[in-house]
Amino acid sequence: MSSTPKKLIGLVYHRLRPESLRVKTGNRLVKLSSHQMEFFILNFMIALLREITTFKIKEDLPGFETADSLAAVGHYPAQVMPEYRKQRQYISSILAKNEIVRQDPYNRQIFLRIRRGYYIINPLLEIEYEGEWRNIYGLTHTSELENSPDPQQQYFGHYLRNARAQIAEMMTKTAR
Repeated sequence: MSSTPKKLIGLVYHRLRPESLRVKTGNRLVKLSSHQMEFFILNFMIALLREITTFKIKEDLPGFETADSLAAVGHYPAQVMPEYRKQRQYISSILAKNEIVRQDPYNRQIFLRIRRGYYIINPLLEIEYEGEWRNIYGLTHTSELENSPDPQQQYFGHYLRNARAQIAEMMTKTAR
């Protein structure tokens, strides 16, 4: 990327980004501040969710890899994304720290690891949209993959539905 687009991103990024993003995972409300890496990774995943689940599924597992995030942040100027946040180890640690099943008081439960190095957004995650809490997979129409004529997309749609049920049950048991 040439220096002109980098400069432009650096100038406008902080003006365009929201201060925070509120999400629900199960019955838990989580506020992600825009300065947190979780905020960036989740927004990145949301933005590319439909593309990853429709196109990447044809050649690979429909999940996000650390390499996907690295490719996205590699061109950001330092005033938008500090260099230490562009490192594979750092991004991997953020994903692992926020896995649904991880026992950590600071875990926001926003990612589900579907295989080593592959993550998807927590199938129960909801975002406030037009005053209502909406499931991210419904909001992005990804839940409709179950009805796709493509067998791989159907499989992933069923996987999401089953994962949502299992995670909801697990969170209900944990809350007791």
